Amino acid sequence: MPVDYSKWDKLELSDDEDFECHPNVDKASMVRWRQAQIHQQRKERKDKIAALKRESTANNRAITAFNNLVSIVSSSLDKVKAQLNSFCSECATWDKQLQDEYFQAMMKDRDDRWGPPEPDNFLWSRATYEKMAKDILELLTVADFKQVFEHAVNTTVTALSDRQKAVDAEIQKEEAEAKAKLTTDDIKEGFSKTILSKSNAPTPTAAKAPSDKTQTVMETIHTPKSTPSEPSSHATSSGEEDDADYITYPPAQEFSEFTDLDKSYDFLGKHPEIVTQKHSDMILAEAFRKEMEGQPGAAQRCVKQALLLQYCSLLGKDGVSLFFHRIRSGSHSAGQMFYKDVEDTYKRIHERVKVLNAKQQQEEEAEQATLRQRLEACTQPDGTLKLPITEESTDDEKKRAEVFATLPHNFQKALLLQDVDGINDYLASLSREEGEAVVKECNDVGLLTLQIEDDDEE
Repeated sequence: MPVDYSKWDKLELSDDEDFECHPNVDKASMVRWRQAQIHQQRKERKDKIAALKRESTANNRAITAFNNLVSIVSSSLDKVKAQLNSFCSECATWDKQLQDEYFQAMMKDRDDRWGPPEPDNFLWSRATYEKMAKDILELLTVADFKQVFEHAVNTTVTALSDRQKAVDAEIQKEEAEAKAKLTTDDIKEGFSKTILSKSNAPTPTAAKAPSDKTQTVMETIHTPKSTPSEPSSHATSSGEEDDADYITYPPAQEFSEFTDLDKSYDFLGKHPEIVTQKHSDMILAEAFRKEMEGQPGAAQRCVKQALLLQYCSLLGKDGVSLFFHRIRSGSHSAGQMFYKDVEDTYKRIHERVKVLNAKQQQEEEAEQATLRQRLEACTQPDGTLKLPITEESTDDEKKRAEVFATLPHNFQKALLLQDVDGINDYLASLSREEGEAVVKECNDVGLLTLQIEDDDEE
């Protein structure tokens, strides 16, 4: 039976020496040149395909947005112009995002031997969305602008649709060229099996200082008891905190506090092990916490140090020296790109924290409003407090109301408002035996849930 070797016809080896070259040309140099050329072509083709797919997504979004402009034609000329000006700004943002993503992809993992990157002619020939929107805006100078406006919008949508067809065709062409040769990117793992030996060594546990103190966690009336799947957000043991997002390696913590590039470079020379995505993520998480704590300066510093590690790790084995050489060069665009990335990353963190703080404040206000409504519902005309009971109330609810009626007014109010300080103040005014009796009675009827944890408990 003959063997079919045709599948190896597409195999492309960057270090293949089976070729003829001029006798006056050093063959080893020619091999290295061909190797660099093949890797450069592969990367540029991969970057172009990714950029085309991003443009395809942006084109579909732009076509929808331009079609929606027809709905504003019924407005006055001034309102149409105002909305178009706003739309032009939005289009400029889309254009800038596409351009920044393309240039960042070109600079990432690029070998210095290839020289400065040159933008692809097809990608660079794209008419910007901002220019299309401004062209429509410039036509709105006549009194009867509606017909002109609709025609301009339809023409723009047609142009975008034609561009989209060209983009799809270019993607198919580039992907066909990429599949014409077999490379290491096409290697797929057919089968693998991993066997891990389990260690019999006991899991180390964090040492706890012996203490006779008792930590109490209080949950007041109508607050459900926490389950293992839903831990309480009010109190957690320090041993239960997840260290995944915290800086657990001291050199990484020290590096996150640097503000000077020279000190950062010298430190990375002594601790190259922190140039990893893991430590970059840790420092970036620290930046988020600093912003949440109201320390924007510290947050920006951590963002810069985190991205510095990220850039160095992406540049490969000599990433540290290569990155600092580029960023210190005044003529190189790498420094501008890096500091812009730092600024944009911090802005995203700042906006996210702003949203979270607003949401938290809204939830707290809603919770306080609910508690005040509960207090008002339990307040009687004479100013006393009483849990509402109806004929449909269960025996447990009636028993809870009876116990509640025997408690002092301040303690009742603290229970209704879930005021932990007020509850603790009242219990602190009692003797230990009296306090334990009150807590047990309230706990039995569901007015108060008290969880006691001993610090010296193993």
